[in-house]
Amino acid sequence: MSTSARIKRQLAVSGRALGAVVVVLGIAAIAAGGYVYTTPPTEEVPSQQVDVQEFETEIEHSADVVEPTPLYRPPGTVRNQPVYFLNGTPELRITVNATVPDDRAVTVQHNLTVYREATFRETTFFEEETTRIDRTETTEEGLVQAQTTLDIPAVAERTAEVRNAITGTGTVTTGIRLRTSYEAPSTEGGTYQGTLTTQSEFELTERAYWLASSDLAASQTESRTTEPRVNEQSPNVPVVVALVVAGLGAVAGGVRLASWSRTVDVEALETEVHRSQYDEWISEGDFPTDAGKQYVYINSLEDLVDIAIDTGKRVIYDDELDTYGVLDGDMVYYHATDATTIDSWVNFRTNDG
Repeated sequence: MSTSARIKRQLAVSGRALGAVVVVLGIAAIAAGGYVYTTPPTEEVPSQQVDVQEFETEIEHSADVVEPTPLYRPPGTVRNQPVYFLNGTPELRITVNATVPDDRAVTVQHNLTVYREATFRETTFFEEETTRIDRTETTEEGLVQAQTTLDIPAVAERTAEVRNAITGTGTVTTGIRLRTSYEAPSTEGGTYQGTLTTQSEFELTERAYWLASSDLAASQTESRTTEPRVNEQSPNVPVVVALVVAGLGAVAGGVRLASWSRTVDVEALETEVHRSQYDEWISEGDFPTDAGKQYVYINSLEDLVDIAIDTGKRVIYDDELDTYGVLDGDMVYYHATDATTIDSWVNFRTNDG
């Protein structure tokens, strides 16, 4: 059996429909290539924190030893102690430090005050603040520092005056309060501004004093938040080219297939297929062209082979006439691609049988 003949026959029979399908698929591939080119992939970028900067302030304290005691001897300095004693360290040095970004100019203002408040039933009815540090500086080095020294006996004396004035009614508190303001440009536009505050009460006795709070720092994180956005990437050019080329090839192939199927001799291909299929029943020889015989045209080689099988005869193929025949007595059954092929040989018109 001729596989190529079968394929050709099937293509000839279905060529128009198959060609149309291939053309449609080609157009679809070209359209897909255009879609891929005009709608490139995108990447969604969520909102992000950018230009993140830290601003911090803190209070440190220390005292110089001015009188010898069983604990300390001058000269010497004690730092950040939980308690100080009036007989050896009557003055408290306060150091304020602001830590800011060092990649830009930052303006910092330190304001340190000693405050007193008198309250009654949780309501403040008297307050005063004495400024001890008021310094403004612009720096690109990341640190702004300032110092002051408090005379603790004087602080205690003023507190006692206020306490005596209220004659035991209410409560008097004394402490230090730090306000550190900052202003710095953002690389994303605009300005970072804010104020950091930290404070602590003083505990004062006849012999000692201390800061009640151990947490003498404050900080703030500044940043800018970007808007979510969609980034459009480049189209996948290799895929676009592959789809367009494949589509053009499919369109051209479909058109050629449809055109070829309209011109090919389907009957001849069918005969070739049947010849290959029933080759064992076919022999080559001369076609009987005797006008005294009766000729019957058979529509297909397959039907002619069936007659040969039923009558126990063989099919004779005459390659000169390109005609197949079965001789059964005075009857000649034949098939040819052109039914009029043998007319000139036997001088009669073929019966349609």
